[in-house]
Amino acid sequence: MTLDASLDDQPLDVIREISPADTMFRGDEEQYYEAGRSALRCIRLALLLASNTRIRRILDFPCGYGRVLRALRARFPEAEITACDLDRGAVDFCARTFDALAAYSDPHAERIALAGSFDLIWVGSLFTHLPPDAWRSFLRLFHSLLAADGVLVLTAEGRFVADQLRLGRGRLGLAPGGVSRIVAAYAQDGFAFEAFEGNREYGCFLSSPSWVCSQIERLAHTRLLYFHERGWMGRQDVIACVRDAQYVGFLDRADVSGVSGWAWDALRPESAVVVEVLVDGTLRGTVEADKYRQDLLAAGIGDGNHGFSFRLPAETGDGREHQIHVRISGTTVGLRRSPRTVRE
Repeated sequence: MTLDASLDDQPLDVIREISPADTMFRGDEEQYYEAGRSALRCIRLALLLASNTRIRRILDFPCGYGRVLRALRARFPEAEITACDLDRGAVDFCARTFDALAAYSDPHAERIALAGSFDLIWVGSLFTHLPPDAWRSFLRLFHSLLAADGVLVLTAEGRFVADQLRLGRGRLGLAPGGVSRIVAAYAQDGFAFEAFEGNREYGCFLSSPSWVCSQIERLAHTRLLYFHERGWMGRQDVIACVRDAQYVGFLDRADVSGVSGWAWDALRPESAVVVEVLVDGTLRGTVEADKYRQDLLAAGIGDGNHGFSFRLPAETGDGREHQIHVRISGTTVGLRRSPRTVRE
């Protein structure tokens, strides 16, 4: 079995409306929809490696007219998805057609108003067009928008595209002189940018695996999950990383009536985390650990607002033994002294 086949999920019932303004659709529906399926395989591998099972908020940037977003909506039907692009018509189409939140982009990362935090950010074919300084600015923006344990999946163009240009197989909209310059610069430095005519801030950017990974390494509390050359549509490289968390917590009390304790992410000391409560392996609910406790403040656990309590359903008190487990939501990280076996 191939890697792609093993990462294919259940068949997707995608919305098949395609905008007449979508320049990515060139009459071949199978190729068009494969872009979404291919992106989902890349995303699924990243989520598996990150052990991220709870996807509540997604950002698709740039969303275009929904070539990938339609697959995201089909795969994560309950998630809140934000569609962001410079093309306002494309954003409006995605908001209307795929029940997405609309956000309008800007050529400058610092001017983009997006509210974090996202559990998943997909960035398809943006970093293929930015000069190095803008490349780094947008990478910092996406990193700042990631939730704890949030996954960023982005695409780039590197050795394969450089070889295609060198062999004369396509020009990517560049003049002949631009093709020779970008190929020579890439061979020398491992990265190269060549602007489109009349637009100094947008063009073609080639980046080697080592250059891209060096940029990821600069991000605080971020772990590289994988680098897959030609992972998207057999052309663009795929890079995935996760914003790490450092969870600590304690299950203070557990009985058939309920549980209480505290949970905290030491890398984001003022933020509240969510915990899941399971009884005999079945999820019974989630609760935010945001209650103030003086003992936590005195112990240096953030601002002290990291306690929680959760009432269990009445049927737990049936006189039989039950195993109660409390873990950080969307992860396999359990609190200390969890699981616990209780009986009425």
